[in-house]
Amino acid sequence: MKQRAPGYENIRPVAETFPGFDFSGWMAVVAPSGAPAAIVQRMNRELDNVLKQPEIMQRLREIGFYATGAGTTQETGDFIRAQYEAWGNVIREIGIQPE
Repeated sequence: MKQRAPGYENIRPVAETFPGFDFSGWMAVVAPSGAPAAIVQRMNRELDNVLKQPEIMQRLREIGFYATGAGTTQETGDFIRAQYEAWGNVIREIGIQPE
């Protein structure tokens, strides 16, 4: 992360030592390609509602996670594509090969 995580403000992010470093763990719920848009949008909306409940946010923080809610389906897709590209570049740059 580039900034300090909510609830962990006393822990410096790596980016404070290595400028430009930007990594945080993430999770996403995805559907198969071609899933009906109405279903995907409803799942997204319901998941967003759950993740924004104060008791859920608190419980996640207790186990070391934090969430800001579900992004839009477009934001999530863009983020996943960007992660594939970024980590694909790292893998190619350092020469990792499948075994």
